[in-house]
Amino acid sequence: GQTGTGKTYSLIGALEYLSNRLIGYSITISFYEIHGKKCYDLLNNRKLIYIRSDENDFIHTCNIKEIHIECLSSNQLINVITNGLLLRKFESTERNSFSSRSHA
Repeated sequence: GQTGTGKTYSLIGALEYLSNRLIGYSITISFYEIHGKKCYDLLNNRKLIYIRSDENDFIHTCNIKEIHIECLSSNQLINVITNGLLLRKFESTERNSFSSRSHA
């Protein structure tokens, strides 16, 4: 989407809604960034990871860190995702001096 249209704001709202709905559940999450033609694990200090598809076109992430969470409060999931978001790559663009040029 276009710079400044609220994509990150919408993501945070969706994350808050989801994290409240997951209270009482046990979940496993992974979180990665696609930047250019490379993928980075945002839960493992931007470690380079690989995405592959198998003969049935199922997608697999190789060597990605998974975190298991017992959701006792909405903050647990939000904290993990927020920490991952801090590791995303940001670059200056013509319209935005602090723009992520990636997909996470």
